[in-house]
Amino acid sequence: MITASLPLLTTRPERGQADLPALVAFYEACEQADPNDHAPTLAQLQRRLDHPPPGGRQHRQYWETADGQRVGVVTLWIADPRTDIPPDPAPDPDPAPDPDPSHQGNPSPKPATYAPVVISHLGIMVHPSYRHQGLESSLLDWAETYVQTTRPDPLIPVHVRVVVNQDRREEQAVYESHGFRQTRWFQDLQRPLSLPLEAPQMPPGFGMQRADSFQAEDWVALFNDTFIDHWHFVPLTLAQYQHRLQSPTYQPDLAWVAVADDGTLVGFCTAHISQEDNARHQRQEGWITLLGTRRGYRRQGLGRAMLLYGLQQLQAAGLDTALIGVDRDNPNHAKTLYESVGFAIKDGWLNYSKVLC
Repeated sequence: MITASLPLLTTRPERGQADLPALVAFYEACEQADPNDHAPTLAQLQRRLDHPPPGGRQHRQYWETADGQRVGVVTLWIADPRTDIPPDPAPDPDPAPDPDPSHQGNPSPKPATYAPVVISHLGIMVHPSYRHQGLESSLLDWAETYVQTTRPDPLIPVHVRVVVNQDRREEQAVYESHGFRQTRWFQDLQRPLSLPLEAPQMPPGFGMQRADSFQAEDWVALFNDTFIDHWHFVPLTLAQYQHRLQSPTYQPDLAWVAVADDGTLVGFCTAHISQEDNARHQRQEGWITLLGTRRGYRRQGLGRAMLLYGLQQLQAAGLDTALIGVDRDNPNHAKTLYESVGFAIKDGWLNYSKVLC
């Protein structure tokens, strides 16, 4: 049993598969103190080790007692400023690169411009018995130094980002004391699928098809044209999309595209059902993970129709609850759309960031 005192600790990088069982036990101890259903299983960690996303790199650093008990973990995803964007968000304590899976974008037709930066997504965790004794600050100091000293170009600034639950004020205070500032507020919404669900009505001249009916290059172009004016947008590459398609957890029957009569891809709705998490937590939930309408085709009811179509498919799969994430400051009023079909707030997440020059 780990005591409340703070003995001499050592730190080291993760060594691969052999470290994963102890990491699972560490996350489970944190989950017991702060339940959030985000503790990953050994199988989930192994999949990420076996199927790393292209570009960028992940680094995980451990703090341990003399007898090998793990008391602190830093996880970093460091994106390549020239070619890479972060991997999809995952339900675990590792960095959550983009907590807005709704991706409604900004209606402004002006293309986004961006300069090269090193984007580092950070997560720190401390064992419950070691919290609030200064270890959090030590982990954060180490992470900032590591990112600065390992960036590919010392002239390119580093943008460090972290996501914190809105109710964890002490955790927020640690980041704020290190110069991090809140930049965005995201929310998870949920809807009981037992409630009546209106039938989706696509506007005239549009229909829904499975995403795998189309070339991957066309889907990537649709994604990028949809989100080009989204907050912190960086273009998706073909290699990154193909990595998603090859993931063991990808579900092609839950990925759909809205298509115009002339064959133009105009929007998409992607859902995900984690059978593993549902069995583990004895629930029946599914996520709408991507929802977006291409610029030039908005304000016609496509977003609402695609959302209802996705909910209809989750309902048909026998699920009890649907979830979706949203940027509270979404300029397209995505939250209003979600609430209009029965979604309500479940949880909130604050996005903090800091620039390291």
